[in-house]
Amino acid sequence: MPNGFIHFDKSYRHHADLLSEGRRFHPEQTSRMTMGNLPIATVRYDRNFRRIYASPIYLQIIVSERAAEILGKSVDELWWPTNISAKAYRSVLEQVMFSGRESEVTLEWTDPDGRPVSYIEKLVPEYDDSGEIVGVSVLVIDISSLRRQQLIENNRQRVFERLAHGDDLAGILALVATYVESAKPDSYCAILVLDETRTRFQTVVAPSIPDPYRAIFDSQFLLQEPGHCQGWAASAARAERMIVEDFSQHDCLSSCQTIARKMGSNACWSEPIFSSSRHLQGVLCVYLKQTGLPNQDDSALLLQAAQLSSLSIERKRLEQQIYSQACYDPLTNLPNRRLFSDRLHEEIIKAERGNYGLAVLFIDLDHFKDVNDSWGHAAGDGLLVEAAQRIQACVRETDTVARLGGDEFVIILPEIANARHFERVAQNIVSVMRRPFYHGEQNTSVSASIGIAIYPKDATNPESLIRCADQAMYAAKEAGRNTYNVSARRLSKPERRRLQLNNDLHEALTKGQFDVYYQPIMDVRDGHVVKAEALLRWHHPELGSVPPDQFIPIAEETGMILEIGAWVLRDAADTAKRWNALLNQQGPKQICVNMSIRQFIADRADQHAIDCLLVAGLDPAHIAMEITEGLLLNDCPKLAQTLENLHARGIQLSLDDFGSGISGISNLKRANIDYLKIDCSIIRDLESDQSHRAMVEAIVVMAQTLGLKVIAEGVETAGQGSLLAAMGCELQQGYLYSRPLPAEAFLAFVQHPKQVESSQQSPTIGGNVEAAFGGEKFKIF
Repeated sequence: MPNGFIHFDKSYRHHADLLSEGRRFHPEQTSRMTMGNLPIATVRYDRNFRRIYASPIYLQIIVSERAAEILGKSVDELWWPTNISAKAYRSVLEQVMFSGRESEVTLEWTDPDGRPVSYIEKLVPEYDDSGEIVGVSVLVIDISSLRRQQLIENNRQRVFERLAHGDDLAGILALVATYVESAKPDSYCAILVLDETRTRFQTVVAPSIPDPYRAIFDSQFLLQEPGHCQGWAASAARAERMIVEDFSQHDCLSSCQTIARKMGSNACWSEPIFSSSRHLQGVLCVYLKQTGLPNQDDSALLLQAAQLSSLSIERKRLEQQIYSQACYDPLTNLPNRRLFSDRLHEEIIKAERGNYGLAVLFIDLDHFKDVNDSWGHAAGDGLLVEAAQRIQACVRETDTVARLGGDEFVIILPEIANARHFERVAQNIVSVMRRPFYHGEQNTSVSASIGIAIYPKDATNPESLIRCADQAMYAAKEAGRNTYNVSARRLSKPERRRLQLNNDLHEALTKGQFDVYYQPIMDVRDGHVVKAEALLRWHHPELGSVPPDQFIPIAEETGMILEIGAWVLRDAADTAKRWNALLNQQGPKQICVNMSIRQFIADRADQHAIDCLLVAGLDPAHIAMEITEGLLLNDCPKLAQTLENLHARGIQLSLDDFGSGISGISNLKRANIDYLKIDCSIIRDLESDQSHRAMVEAIVVMAQTLGLKVIAEGVETAGQGSLLAAMGCELQQGYLYSRPLPAEAFLAFVQHPKQVESSQQSPTIGGNVEAAFGGEKFKIF
């Protein structure tokens, strides 16, 4: 803010206070005060409301008449157009004169240059030596600059509010242009923005320019070669403001002069609009009816309007960039999976309301991987871009073409009348994909396999439609590729993945793809690790980390669970023995191993388990077996006998996920359960749900009554840990203490817990642990 403005504001306040404090001024005192070096205008009125004094500043900035024409004339005899009439102003004078109370008014009018001006007048009664009121002294303060600053700031705030509310660019720039026109009466403001090619200006807003002239207006703003470009565009390209004082004096702007004359304008000022990085974004033009040059306030107005325009343009372009990055594929500029899903959902709603069908086409390029491997990724990307263009050329503007990733494309064909339409589209795509793709002087050929799903015939929701189209596409590949298939009910993608896991599971053990991680179980009373739970990981060479909930059910069904379970038990036994030796009995006393029902009902299941421990040379007391509530509901006598034999040999049993099922107390006693592990679904809402706290308290009391110990699993927050401890649950497990760790990292955790804790960057504290780390609920299995 200019220093002059601050100084002016302080002067006004100081002298206004003087008048308020010294109400009984003599006329001579008032005159002397106002005739000094103070930049304040004054005028005095006698008892008949005639002007008896007017300071030079008053005559200079308030009225154009000479002093002789001012002095001696009353308000009724000489007044000028303001927001207050002469009668209303005289009424204020009378009130001050007869009541002896000071008053204040704000006068607003337009000066000879057409600028709005504002003044505050402070009216104070004058007294003679006897204390009689003999007139009124008026202190006149010019607040025009302050008002303009307020208008600028108000306009800025309105622009910011519009941006925050997400208004479109045209609406926001219209606000800026309208503000300029209001600040400069008899003017036309236009704001133009460079198009995407950066070779032409486009009129975004021109509130007062008639529509017939806007087309002519646009055609004049071409960025041509230097030396050939004239007018506003050339000035903007040179980062210059252009001021045309009088069109009639500039023959070189004859074409622009013709447009201006049609609009009744004789002058023009333009201001280039730049981004924060000084790239040209557009230009702001103001056409004026009167000739003239901009004064200081006008120049500030142009700059302010250009800055607000720049801010709006840049903000909207940034929003568009963010939206594009979130919703469009950067390589092909097609909608991505997210935007495709949104559009498919919208089209399904429209189809349901309109009672018509739509088709989803799932396209996969045949042998694309071979092209990518032989020609390189750059050539592969080029092929994908051209493939996208060929696909788009086969559909209507109302259709949606998207890239899901890799060489997979999808299409939405809304409002289809019959099968001939989508089949014709599919045939065209298959045909255009057969044409060679060129990379430099080389060329290659790929084909397309297309699957088609129909709404509502095949599915009524987006996920199912895409799945059906995907299935149909794989059926097309199985039929020999380079074709399309409609609504084939073949193997789904999850089913294909399941088949692959089933095939690869047999080799996972022999190729060393399994690994056992360990999660500590803490005694919160002293902070010691007293147990560890073994959790299985499968590191697939192609699929990466496979969650247990995907391969354990397969292992159960195929019987592979027996081999896998035995391997896990042996690994846990070896690990427990090694830890005992290294930690000298200072580490976990037990490793908990999850067991499948198939392991318990297998022949000699108890003996196989004991043999694993004997081979490792481990006391069975160092192993606890975790079973599920479902196992307790099995009435198999063999199962009950196995559990009893294991318990008799010193192996403790822990009931996992307690509270999520329907186990009875009698089952707990019959199975010789030693530990209850409270299900993490109960722990998760412990702090916010009173019913969950009541459930935990009930479980703890019941366990204590039955002589069982309780472990809380899935403890993620300190608040949960504290509540559990207060309820008597001292054994706790969860990400609050540690995530599952490889054996060596677990050993380090026991030896130096603080160091390991600080290195564990767990993003799931307080969140969905199971989802974030591959279904921890399944633990090993």
